[in-house]
Amino acid sequence: MKQKTIKQTGFIISGYSTLNYWGGGNGTVEMESYFLPFEKTTPKNILRCVNDNGFGCKSIESAQIDIYIKYDNGCIEFNRSLFIDNPVHSQFFLGWSDLRKQGITC
Repeated sequence: MKQKTIKQTGFIISGYSTLNYWGGGNGTVEMESYFLPFEKTTPKNILRCVNDNGFGCKSIESAQIDIYIKYDNGCIEFNRSLFIDNPVHSQFFLGWSDLRKQGITC
């Protein structure tokens, strides 16, 4: 019987965000997924991954964040979901510019 050891390389952050539209009203979109390597995985960086998938909006009201573990062989494994609707945390939403400065891309 063969055995293979795989290693966790980081996390994939995806999920859904509830947007406040420029003209009023709101709706939900699927977020663009981001990969966070271990050394860059922090609570703030997870929140910075919350996005509008390029839709464009006035603000993001809340997000359901799905976190997956990524392994070096390409496999992913569901880890947990978080629901964030606290203004203290939502200030980090749409933090793609901060992520790019750290070398993190989607």
